[in-house]
Amino acid sequence: MKRASIIFLLLVISVIPVACTNQNQRLGQKQALQIAWKALDQNSSSLDLESWEIDEVRKVVGGEVVSEFSIPSKENCPGPRSPENQPIKVSSEYWYIKVLPQSQVLPTQKDTAAPSSMPIVPEPSIQSAIYLIDMYNGDVIARKITCLDIP
Repeated sequence: MKRASIIFLLLVISVIPVACTNQNQRLGQKQALQIAWKALDQNSSSLDLESWEIDEVRKVVGGEVVSEFSIPSKENCPGPRSPENQPIKVSSEYWYIKVLPQSQVLPTQKDTAAPSSMPIVPEPSIQSAIYLIDMYNGDVIARKITCLDIP
């Protein structure tokens, strides 16, 4: 009985540090960008990461950006309706990621039928997309996708 108690106690002691360590691991920038791209993918008409440029990536505290996400974004964006933003905790840490569509992509030589070919606008509807990603669990807490008004 005493031996079983000691083994159980050792098992509990060895598991507690692992559980606490995983809780404190932060997402890296590369992981956060992958999460943002996956979230943007549903609204992207090009479905091509090359059609986008990263405008801003930074670590923020919720209080710095809460007002930016309090105004709902336009819902005339392509793709399914975005989920509602979750509450932003003013003292929590997040990744703030802003992406912009490439303004234009010049056709490659093989795509060019004539020398005066028009540039391609890869994302004609979306002006910008901003994501707030929880630094610890990778959840997209808030998003703000700005789209053009299409009559």
